[in-house]
Amino acid sequence: MNVEMMGVEFVRLAISKTDYLVQNINDNDREPSWDGNVEVYRKAGDVHSKEDLTLKVPVQVKGHKENNLKKKSITYSVDLSDLRNYLNVGGTTFLVVYVNEDGEKSQIYYNNLLPFELKRMINNYGHQKTKRITLKALPKNKNDIADVFLFAATHIKKQLPAISCDPVSMDELIKTGQVTSFSFGYTRVPGEKENPFDYLFDHETYIYAKLPWGLELPVEHLSQITATGTTCDCPISVNGVQFYSEYQIEQKKDSFTVKLGKGIKSITKRNGDTNHLTFTPTGTLSERITDADFIIQAIEAECFMVGDVLCPLNINDKKELEKFKLDERKRQLQWLKVVKSLLDTLWVTCELDMDSVTDEDTEKLIKLAQSVLQGKFVEWDLRDNHFPEINIANIIVKLCVLEHEENKSLCRLFPYTDAPIGYHLKYASGEAADTSYHILLKKDSMLRCCNINFSQLVEKIKAYPITEELSGSLVWLLLEMLCAYDESGDKRDDILDAAIEFATWLKNTDKFTPQDLLDLNYCQTVARSKNLSDNDIKTLHSIIEANPIRKDVYVGTYLLLGDYVSAKKHYEDMEDGERKVFDDYPISRFWPKS
Repeated sequence: MNVEMMGVEFVRLAISKTDYLVQNINDNDREPSWDGNVEVYRKAGDVHSKEDLTLKVPVQVKGHKENNLKKKSITYSVDLSDLRNYLNVGGTTFLVVYVNEDGEKSQIYYNNLLPFELKRMINNYGHQKTKRITLKALPKNKNDIADVFLFAATHIKKQLPAISCDPVSMDELIKTGQVTSFSFGYTRVPGEKENPFDYLFDHETYIYAKLPWGLELPVEHLSQITATGTTCDCPISVNGVQFYSEYQIEQKKDSFTVKLGKGIKSITKRNGDTNHLTFTPTGTLSERITDADFIIQAIEAECFMVGDVLCPLNINDKKELEKFKLDERKRQLQWLKVVKSLLDTLWVTCELDMDSVTDEDTEKLIKLAQSVLQGKFVEWDLRDNHFPEINIANIIVKLCVLEHEENKSLCRLFPYTDAPIGYHLKYASGEAADTSYHILLKKDSMLRCCNINFSQLVEKIKAYPITEELSGSLVWLLLEMLCAYDESGDKRDDILDAAIEFATWLKNTDKFTPQDLLDLNYCQTVARSKNLSDNDIKTLHSIIEANPIRKDVYVGTYLLLGDYVSAKKHYEDMEDGERKVFDDYPISRFWPKS
């Protein structure tokens, strides 16, 4: 029994059943690596017009004697020389036909070997002469058979650019910044009405990256899609109160899920079983508050609105209602709102990750709420630090802590920015000055803590008169703010906005710091936000013309003017120690990067 010839005959017969394919497969074909091709047409029929030809797909057929014809997939060794030939022509459909001993029955297996896989196979197998590939059972339905070759024809054409390119991954292309979009799709003979995603749950596809000039490259081969999702812009409300502006839909092979917020789902099984709503508290503080409030309101109203569409909740079963634990949810929501009020009072600007809150964090929040919101004294380990920084989950909060006059183990806790105290600053010279305690704030705390209101901080400092003893400390505070902004990667606009206000006030109010230094600091602060104005440029030229005593003022002024040659000259005239100090000043950021 000639298994090779019988294999070809079984493939011919299978293809002949279809309405879109024409086989040109020869017995004992001597063409290297191939046994012929299969013509793929756009229209069904017994006779096809050449205008409808999509592509001729090269094919290779191998026969193998085997009685077990029930395998869904097999492996087979292919010569690397053949794989290279398949790559050079853009791809090949490789077929292996299992024929039983009496030659009466068969099972055809296939693998569409396309450039995306072929490049990886060849690159990964070095000096080996063969590569084992996996083949899937060819379907029996005539349209499904046509789909196999339509898929090959479509992707052979799409992957032609990949023949001469090195394999590239999705992540690698994203890093280049040149990808304009990603796309994937499916091929199906005309007339089939099924949901595209239902088809993809059981069939392979490719993801393509679209690059400039219309070029597309394959970046991923999916044997099947496990889930699809989309976001729908639509208001979700209960009793006229909107909770969400969108919802997500996730579709899997056996289920359809609608997601609201962070932890609310409605899952419908394909067998008709509906789980109504499920609620799992998760996410940030704000997300949990919104989700909890929505689920309570929706259950009590027995419905919610998606746009103008009423969605009733059929929760008539007592056990079904009990699983939501409404009384417990209400208590939890009340506590979450207390925490939200507390963090707002503390001027916390970032979201608290409730998933990371520990029992110790909860104890801190309880004490903070009692003292900050209710004005109570609480037990607190002061450790001689009236301005501690405390960690709560993912946030760091700076406080002001004041002892009880009689019981030193009790303290009142205040928001750092607006505690009701002043500060008496003493200097080594013996001089002193009344000012705001904010003058002690350092760069690292500015960056670490998420509850410093810099605008209010500046207002608190401006409430005190500038004295000769205080002026130097105020200038250093401005420099700390600029350093903090620079180290944030220019992302902390709240710090920069307050610094500009602070620098403006110092320039116009401080009578003890040299004016050229005040003007220079003002200009370097503004220069971080926008181009300097003509008046600012004139001010800088006036500093140079006045022949300042300090060399660092020369260097900083020339840097802001963009005269790097003059800046470098004066920088090199400085002593080593002076240069080291200058390098730590925030104005040194204006050196050209080269």
